[in-house]
Amino acid sequence: MDTFPQRLMLAYHNQPDFVILTLQQAGQPDLSVTYRQLLEGAYGYARTYQSLGIQPGEVVILILQHGVDLVYAFWGAVFHVAIPAIMPFLTEKLLPDRYRADLAALIAVTQPCAIVTYPDFEAEIQPALSADDSVRHVILSNQVQAPATPDFDNLPGMQRKPQDIVLLQHSSGTTGLQKGVALSHQAVFN
Repeated sequence: MDTFPQRLMLAYHNQPDFVILTLQQAGQPDLSVTYRQLLEGAYGYARTYQSLGIQPGEVVILILQHGVDLVYAFWGAVFHVAIPAIMPFLTEKLLPDRYRADLAALIAVTQPCAIVTYPDFEAEIQPALSADDSVRHVILSNQVQAPATPDFDNLPGMQRKPQDIVLLQHSSGTTGLQKGVALSHQAVFN
């Protein structure tokens, strides 16, 4: 088992109700996520990416708050062999105009095919998009297919190799535009 999809499939079959992560958010009760919930939620996103024609190796930017949607969107991209890249969500610490300018610059550099966000955040993203950029889809979290039992035989991610890119990680951008580093499955495991 040399890739994330292969390892997660094994865990899904062997211990589906094992809690793999616990999400903590201020003012809310902790949310435990099992392997079953993780993979079934991710499968809904993977099917959404597939239905939109997102191709292997294309970058999908995730602009979601830390929570279950972000987790499912990320792993859905991994299972679909798109390359997820998590971008910061606009907070009170960021100036909206600067945020949009930085997002537009990141889109120009990263060349994503899609952006995943919330319906009420779409208005913040639209000003960063232009007619000639690479973004073909703005996927809203309420448009994603429902969680379902994964069909591992038809998930492209199951065919990946350890040296294949699994994610695009960005620096914080405190000294300038965020810089992206493509990481393989093996690099992350190492």
